[in-house]
Amino acid sequence: MHCIPIFSVHSKDAYLNYCKKVLWPSFHNVTVLDQSCACWQDPSNPSRTWDQEADGAGWDAYEALNLDFRDALLERLDEGDTVWVHDYHLMLLPSLLASSAMFKQDAFTKRKARIVFFLHIPFPTSQLFCSIAHGSRLLTGLVGADVVGFHAFDHARHFLNACKRLMGMPHKSVQGGVTGVEYEGRTVMVVVRHVSVEPGKILRALGGDATLREIEALDLTLQPLMAKKPKVVLAGVDSCQRLSGVALKLLAFERFLSEYPQWRGRVVLVQYALLDGTRVEDEARTSGELRKLAARINGQCAGAVEYREMPSSRLTLPVRLALWNRADALIGTAIREGHNLAPFEYALVREKNPGVTLASEFSATASLMSGALTINPFDPPSVAAALDAALSMSAQERRDRLDRDLPYVKSRPSGQWTKEILHDM
Repeated sequence: MHCIPIFSVHSKDAYLNYCKKVLWPSFHNVTVLDQSCACWQDPSNPSRTWDQEADGAGWDAYEALNLDFRDALLERLDEGDTVWVHDYHLMLLPSLLASSAMFKQDAFTKRKARIVFFLHIPFPTSQLFCSIAHGSRLLTGLVGADVVGFHAFDHARHFLNACKRLMGMPHKSVQGGVTGVEYEGRTVMVVVRHVSVEPGKILRALGGDATLREIEALDLTLQPLMAKKPKVVLAGVDSCQRLSGVALKLLAFERFLSEYPQWRGRVVLVQYALLDGTRVEDEARTSGELRKLAARINGQCAGAVEYREMPSSRLTLPVRLALWNRADALIGTAIREGHNLAPFEYALVREKNPGVTLASEFSATASLMSGALTINPFDPPSVAAALDAALSMSAQERRDRLDRDLPYVKSRPSGQWTKEILHDM
């Protein structure tokens, strides 16, 4: 692969002060002001308020970063090329490119190059999108593309509603069964394309030495917890941020142990919380909360929670595969989540010994995996009941549920996903 790095002086400010402080929460349906109100209640810093100047500086850096990418691309683009822009960090780039001569289009001239944009996080409701100060600019940026793609139908629907509500851009069904947004005489294709995992890579790694070593290490960790009797293992791997809903998961697990006492001493939740350093205050608050909850549950039921924090954005593949190999169920309680490949990996690893996936109804997983048990993380009693159902489930039902999802999991590797999106153009 021929990679050309782009070193921009604006990247840090754009990423930390706009992408992560403004776009990330907003696109997960949390307004900037809501975050500020939460900060006002911080007894350690009672003067904290909404820093509008910092948000403005973050936007300036974001705009400059996108311009840097445009300039670097225009130096290298040739006629017939396709530019594929990924994710919310570069939402202005399609329109910035579209204003150049190579992408000019009218009734007599087609573009000499094409642009695809794909969003990998949720798109917010149009009502919340209206609260983003530069929302119209962001939408205009996206419709500079020829194709705009999403992982879930809800995300695409919210985008279409925002285009109509903020910009007056109508949409219609076009040939091929997809939807198009009308903008300046062009039809921008809006598509939903799901990507899964790489089955070959995962199955090879599953039998590899690195994974076997991680399985042995996990067994050694769990051995003291299973000294008296074998335990059922629940697994969770989430970012150490409020939107991941891990606190809600622990509260539901606490409720489960209280309302279903037959499971006390028979189940352990192995929960990884990942700290990638992109939302430092959020991570610090969440970490403190999760540690207290885990300690409280273990105080009530010794060894019920194996809580681990990792300074990383994700676990290594061998560590993940070891956990999936030992987990009887995988539980996610995200408050709002885009595409998460962990349930797909879990399904593939458990093909010969099916487990159960519990997926938040606010995640893309719930709409993509029909065999998963869908849960509402804001309703602890119902999550507790779902945990009991999952752990009590017959082997045949576990097999039937997994068999509903495996064909999909195996049929959407990244290569197939890429071909489908390029075909949409």
